[in-house]
Amino acid sequence: KTTDLIRCLWRPLLAAVAMAVMVRATILEMGAAPFGSRVLGVLIPVGCGAIGYLAALTLLWRLCGSPPGAEERMLTELRARVTGLRAIGRRKQG
Repeated sequence: KTTDLIRCLWRPLLAAVAMAVMVRATILEMGAAPFGSRVLGVLIPVGCGAIGYLAALTLLWRLCGSPPGAEERMLTELRARVTGLRAIGRRKQG
């Protein structure tokens, strides 16, 4: 159904708009800066866009009451990986 599709996709689509705005704003701001490296001219806007997307998606998800879904699975996986890295770090120190 179309309503089910919209219900699932509105947060990622809105986050994608936020990402596009972040990338565009970064490119406009960097236009005046004397960057000698084309690599930085790509990596900086891409990094800002990724951060903007994740921040917007997380904010929208939290504002909706953190419903079960992809965001919850992503955060659960991220927490498990961070916990695993901490355990490895403790073993190396100890």
